[in-house]
Amino acid sequence: MTEQTNQLPPIRITAEPTPNPASFKFTVDQPLVKVGSVFFPDAESAVGSPLAEKLFGIEGIAAIFISGAFATVTKEGMDDWRAIAKQVGATIREHLQSGEKVVSEEALEAVKSSDELEATIQEVLQEIRPFVLQDGGDIIFDSFENGIVKVQMQGACSGCPSSSATLRQGIEARLKERIPEVQMVVPV
Repeated sequence: MTEQTNQLPPIRITAEPTPNPASFKFTVDQPLVKVGSVFFPDAESAVGSPLAEKLFGIEGIAAIFISGAFATVTKEGMDDWRAIAKQVGATIREHLQSGEKVVSEEALEAVKSSDELEATIQEVLQEIRPFVLQDGGDIIFDSFENGIVKVQMQGACSGCPSSSATLRQGIEARLKERIPEVQMVVPV
């Protein structure tokens, strides 16, 4: 009688450079996340992603982006990738073989909530845009973090003395009305 082992099927991972020389894309033959994407700009933000936490344990890792069946890993400096690419691939493979989640449901839900908030911010800015365009300028959404909406004032609005009044009395007031999480709007 021969003994059977419960071997997992091999996990195929390919690594390829990206236009950013500091980043490599690691594509896996199975989904890492089923819906959306998550970005971890630093090790502190990786809480809730066991895979990201392990990858940040590799010396020199600066940021991680996970979407679908790939992870883009950014390293510090411009050193050659060969030094850590195998280590990153092995860490991803070992993690997936462990059966542990890539990203917790709570972390994915937080990203989903953030995406929904950003979509509402964009919607409000689209309502306001015709008035700004009428004055020869434009307003472009940049980011939303910790209650602060960052926008780019363009055209006539860029550097205009009345743009701060437009930001506070128009844009910020309307955003606060629709989205309680918004505390302030600032130009970038």
